[in-house]
Amino acid sequence: FKNMLKMVTEIREEVGASITINACGGIFTGMDAWQALQAGANTIQLYTGMVYRGPQIVRKISLELLFVMEKERVDSLNFAHIENSYPADNSTTLIDRNQKHLI
Repeated sequence: FKNMLKMVTEIREEVGASITINACGGIFTGMDAWQALQAGANTIQLYTGMVYRGPQIVRKISLELLFVMEKERVDSLNFAHIENSYPADNSTTLIDRNQKHLI
């Protein structure tokens, strides 16, 4: 997981907002997802976490991520912080703490 965070950070610093970065490798919790997004990832991918925590990991990570967002006083995760990323208009909200679910 630490190696993935380091790679995401280094790639984001090198290429800026010119590409979409998908973080994968060791994401098991909402805090893991938060750290990957903060490192510069646009998206996260779950595989091993699904094997060990089951398909309900998506809901668990969403709820845990909402908790982290509340603690950090972040209302929503969207693409606005990364210029030129998908979607082109930078308006799509991925998760909204006020609505308590994925959008």
